[in-house]
Amino acid sequence: MSDKLLRYFMRTYFHQDWMEEFTSATDVVRDFALNESKDTVRGLISEINVLLASETISERYLIEIGGNYSPEVDGLSASEWLEAILAQVEKSEISQNQEQ
Repeated sequence: MSDKLLRYFMRTYFHQDWMEEFTSATDVVRDFALNESKDTVRGLISEINVLLASETISERYLIEIGGNYSPEVDGLSASEWLEAILAQVEKSEISQNQEQ
C-alpha cells in the first residue's frame, strides 16, 4: 500500500510549527484542500480509503510518517481523524466543483 501522499500531507501540513500557522487541525485540512491540485487531493482521498479499509491506524503511525498532530487532543482515534479528513476534503472538493 502506498502512503506517499499521506506522508506528504502530514509532513507538509502537520509539521512541527503548524499550530503557529493555523488555529485548528480543521483549518490545516481546509488549506490543503484549497491549495493542492485536484490530483493530489483525490490521491490523498484514495490512499486514506485504502488505508482505512485494510487496517486499524494508530496514532504512532501518524507520527512515524512525519506528522506532528495527535488526534487524541481532539478526542478522536487516528482512524476517526482520518475519516474526518476524508469528509472534509471530499466536501471541499464538491464545493470547488460546484463553483466552476
